[in-house]
Amino acid sequence: MEVANADVKVVLVEPGAFKTGIWEENRRDIDSHAGSRYQGAYERTRQGIRLTDVLAGDPATVGKVITRAIGSRAPTLGL
Repeated sequence: MEVANADVKVVLVEPGAFKTGIWEENRRDIDSHAGSRYQGAYERTRQGIRLTDVLAGDPATVGKVITRAIGSRAPTLGL
């Protein structure tokens, strides 16, 4: 709405989780807190990462979607 008068096209891409290095970094961070009084919370975080890992996609997929959106004169829903 803010840029409609300027004829600026806006595309919202909400890709969700993808298999990138951030998850391994997170695992290492959790490992570094072994023995912490927050160990239970860290383990729940680790379990959440493990459970959602199977749902994470290939980052190249979202890269292709973004590339198509940038290159399109009139991007549509569900590129």
